[in-house]
Formats: sequence, C-alpha cells, structure tokens
Amino acid sequence: MRLARGAYSIIGGKGGKTEQDLYKSYIAKCEVPTSRFVDTCVGAGNITSLVAGQFEEYAINDLDMMNVSLFYGLVKHNKETVEQAIELEKSFEVKNGYCNLDIINSPRTFRFRNEEGRIKAAASALVYKNYLFNGAGNHMSPAKLKTRTKVWNRRYMLGMYDSLSNCQISNIDLIKYLDRELEDTEKMERSFYFIDPPYLEAQVNYVDSDRCTAEDFHRQLCQRVRQLKNVMICGFESDLYTEELEAYGFYKTLICEKYVSASRQRGTRRKVKEFIWTSYPV
Repeated sequence: MRLARGAYSIIGGKGGKTEQDLYKSYIAKCEVPTSRFVDTCVGAGNITSLVAGQFEEYAINDLDMMNVSLFYGLVKHNKETVEQAIELEKSFEVKNGYCNLDIINSPRTFRFRNEEGRIKAAASALVYKNYLFNGAGNHMSPAKLKTRTKVWNRRYMLGMYDSLSNCQISNIDLIKYLDRELEDTEKMERSFYFIDPPYLEAQVNYVDSDRCTAEDFHRQLCQRVRQLKNVMICGFESDLYTEELEAYGFYKTLICEKYVSASRQRGTRRKVKEFIWTSYPV
C-alpha cells in the first residue's frame, strides 16, 4: 500500500505507514455501502489522499482558510498551482538572504471570484505550509535554507488529487458543517465521515484552538457524531468520549502509541495513545 503524504507535514498527522495501514483497513471495515467520503477537518490531507479513487464523491472541510485555499488549488488547478509554488519558492530563495515567509501573500483569496487569484493563493499556502511545518519557522538563515529546498515532493504533488477533481470544498466551523450534513438524510446515509478534530485539551496552534479543544465543544461534537450512520472520529483517550460515545454503543480501538510535541510547548514531548471511535465494529 502506498504511503499517503498529504500536502505538507503536520504535528499529529497520520504520517506513519503502519498507522495509515490501520486507518485504511478500519475505514474499509464499514459494512454499510458508502459512495461519498467526507473529511471534516482535512488538515494536511493524508487520509483523503489515502482513500482517493475509492469513492464516487468527496467532500473536504477545514476551518483554516489557508488549508482551504491550498486544497482548492491542488484539486481544481493542480498543475498551475504546483508550477506557481515552484516559481514562488525560487523567487524568495534568490532574493532574500533570510527567507522571510511573511513576504508570501496571505492566501485568503479562496472566496475571490478570480481563479488566477485563487491559484496564487493556493501556491502561496503550499509553500508556506511546507516550510512552516518542516521546522523552518518564519525565518531561515541561508545555511538552513539549503536544507529546506526540497521539503515537498513536486512530482508527487502533480496529479496528487486527480481523482478528486469534483471534490466539494468548504471552510466552515465543524459543528455547523455536521449540522448541515444531518439535515440531508439521503446524503448522510451514503456518506462515510472521517473526523480528525483538534483533540480534547490538546496544546495546539489551530484556528479557534481554545474553543475547539475545550470540553463543551467536544460534547457538542459527540452529540452530532452519534447521529451519523457511518463515522470514525480520532482522539486521545478521555472520560468524555467514554461517556458520550462508548456509552452509546460506539466501538473504541487503539490505533497507535507515539510521542507528540505540543506546538505551544516547543521541546516538550510526551507519549500518548491515539484511538478511534467508530459506529461499526472493527
């Protein structure tokens, strides 16, 4: 099985082959036939990339506008986005002794009607995310810059999401997104939902992370998850998920045990167990 690398590296991403093998096999164990795959918090897109081509329809959502811009470009204008990202990378490498990522235009043009602007935004986001999440930070010395010139695989990006050309892309709050899905019973029943939210009480930098890692948010999330027919949600072990999901018949499965480094506490590493909760036995 191929390794799904996604668009960039990310803390907490499903990047290990053993881990991805488990996710793929557990998604396949859903016995209810589904034709639509929904990634409600797409992040770097590892899992969506992993199952690309296996469903008739795809939908991805993320609260991070930069992510949405990035995937819009990769899905709708793949070649143009990758080519512009390569040229953008060259331009700031050559012209700046220190690679200041602040010079990249803020990729918030996803809502613009102009496709040229959207492609430019996607290219900016692709370069920014790959440097930022590969330990570069906002500034790099010339020496470090040389080691970061190939932090993303151009060939892999070309055609990366060919099978997702008709993918629906949205940028709304997770709770609101699920509420919309639940309103359409026919669509919901033929969909498989993969939910990888900011984890409960996790120390992460994320859009609206304080709210999205709070207990109240996760209780609201679990209430929606219980109404979905075919769903997998990821997280660390917690009494809240035991109370809100396991008590309602959800199945809990250990995925892996790994070390994580909290992005708000650089240098602090801790060993954690990552679980999934599914509406079906695995």
